[in-house]
Amino acid sequence: INTRGLEMLGLDGSTEDPEGGYYERDEEGNLTGWAYDKAFETLRAATVDDDVESLSADIETAVEHLYTYGITNVHTEDMSYYGPYQLPYEAYMETLG
Repeated sequence: INTRGLEMLGLDGSTEDPEGGYYERDEEGNLTGWAYDKAFETLRAATVDDDVESLSADIETAVEHLYTYGITNVHTEDMSYYGPYQLPYEAYMETLG
């Protein structure tokens, strides 16, 4: 996340890491913009409102990008990032259509 995004979300070097995740910091303790695990999930929940159509478009974009590297198969276990499994499942099914 860029500096402006961090500011808009009220995050800075004094922000505590959430349990199960962390914000990357430089040698001076400033946030670098990288967020991991639960920290990323918190940022995502505050900034993105997914629906079937947006997730389907994201899947399509990702698959097209992977094809440029010759990657034709992937696996994910992160369906819980989107709440109930039905949302990403429906988006996947729509993408296939």
